[in-house]
Amino acid sequence: TWTKRLQAFDDAALDSEILDDIERLKLGKRKGSYNPKVSSLRRRYVCNASLIGALLTPHDKIPELPSALPLPEIALTGRSNTGKSSLLNAMCGIKPGPGTASVAARPGWTKSIQFFEMCEAGCGDEVMVLTDLPGYGPLEQTPPRERKAWSALTLSYLKRASRLRCVFVLVESPLGLTPDDHAFMDSLDRLKRPFHVIMTKADLMPPLELARANALVRAEVAGRHAAYAGGDVPMCSARTGAGVVELWTRLVEG
Repeated sequence: TWTKRLQAFDDAALDSEILDDIERLKLGKRKGSYNPKVSSLRRRYVCNASLIGALLTPHDKIPELPSALPLPEIALTGRSNTGKSSLLNAMCGIKPGPGTASVAARPGWTKSIQFFEMCEAGCGDEVMVLTDLPGYGPLEQTPPRERKAWSALTLSYLKRASRLRCVFVLVESPLGLTPDDHAFMDSLDRLKRPFHVIMTKADLMPPLELARANALVRAEVAGRHAAYAGGDVPMCSARTGAGVVELWTRLVEG
């Protein structure tokens, strides 16, 4: 199991840079570290998101983005309830609740594909188009036929999106990589779509366990998936705001 793998990990193999990042960004579960007021201050306004298009049913046609908007496109996805919408809100400086993207505790609440024009805070320069894809995996109270339709539409988008630079797959830190994650990454392998991995909910694990989880996730993805673009595996918490500013910089780099 994931817990046993974390416990059996040889700490001598940990990357010192990962440990330094966790300490510098105050990532991980820390006693008395969560304070709503402090977390609100930590949510810096790093970007602005404007909704420019959406698919509200799995039978909608994928829109062609305006040619006058020659921006690179990235996609954000992950297993249902991995904190995707909360993370998008946190990057916009909004608490992980009502905001740019709708948030709910029930997995699979985001049943749409939304296209956002992302701008830098302050200067307002347009940076990218971010596509918020519906979560994959188990969707409570969603008929199997509807789940299959959304999955087919997502794969169609990933196959046809000509401007798509990279896919960022969100993985819950306390759960590690699940069979659902690997199944989706297998699809990206077949489509030859480069992807990166982001670890969310970093506030739910002690710092040392988080470092172990990061090492295990990175090694597992690199050893199994040809489409994995390599590099670091950013960690963040939409709840506390830790690592969110740095993640925005990472998304801009693609």
